[in-house]
Amino acid sequence: KEPSFALAQYHLAKIYLKEDEYGKAKDLFSRLAKAFPQQQGFKSIHESLASIEHVPYYSAEKAKGLLKVSRALSGLMDYPLAGQLCRTVLEDMHGTLPRAEKKSAFYDLGRISEITGDKDTAFACYQNALRIDPFYRDARERIGSILKDDAQTS
Repeated sequence: KEPSFALAQYHLAKIYLKEDEYGKAKDLFSRLAKAFPQQQGFKSIHESLASIEHVPYYSAEKAKGLLKVSRALSGLMDYPLAGQLCRTVLEDMHGTLPRAEKKSAFYDLGRISEITGDKDTAFACYQNALRIDPFYRDARERIGSILKDDAQTS
């Protein structure tokens, strides 16, 4: 429960995630979830990792689980790792995702990119989401917002 120790556990768990050591990351997020029950993100990450720990890497289940982890990390405002997981799924596992999940992953990466100030990547991600679903209102609105911001700064 020592805050500095918890922070070390969190950083170690992130390293395990980056190295695809999902079982080890799951165990650390389990500890964090128990130590900080008010932080639902830790519990969500633990549950998602538990569901994908023993499934094949190139499977829809693994891709969906990693996207859930990415969303929970976004909720914790850990945008760099959340974005990395989204990219991993979209670049390495793109063939495993159903269209709706792929659209959502592009939108999520767009939001992460926009939050971190990378408007070009955000714009491209929203466009990719619209290629999958031309009627995706949220992506269309985010593109409009980026264009409006660009017009105001020009």
